[in-house]
Amino acid sequence: MRPERKNPGFNLPAVLKGILCTLAASGLLIGLAGLIYYIVDLTEPALNRLAAAILFLSAAAGGALAAREAGGRGLLHGLAVGLLYFPLLVACTAWILPGPLQAAPLLPKLVLVTAGGAAGGMFGVGLANSVSRSIRRKG
Repeated sequence: MRPERKNPGFNLPAVLKGILCTLAASGLLIGLAGLIYYIVDLTEPALNRLAAAILFLSAAAGGALAAREAGGRGLLHGLAVGLLYFPLLVACTAWILPGPLQAAPLLPKLVLVTAGGAAGGMFGVGLANSVSRSIRRKG
């Protein structure tokens, strides 16, 4: 069990774990989306919403893990996960779809991943606090 600190600072290892979680969640959700697309005939607007949900949920999962690992400052750690995930997302997009990148479609993705990371970070602090309370009750 890690010791609790009253005002934890920025925890880079926790953010890196959050990035790895984000990448794993993205891969899992993309695979699930591919399976859904194979089974169900989806329209293009539905695919766009599904892609947006994948970005948000992946960043939220990574932000939650980073904040839980850090033990606090969920907004900071979640935003860091979202902001570090974004360049990886752009690099993967450039690798898969070669050609010139347009800035306009990137802004909504940046908003999605930072909002998802922040929301997940706040949720992760709640998880960290509830886990530490239940450990104190049992101990």
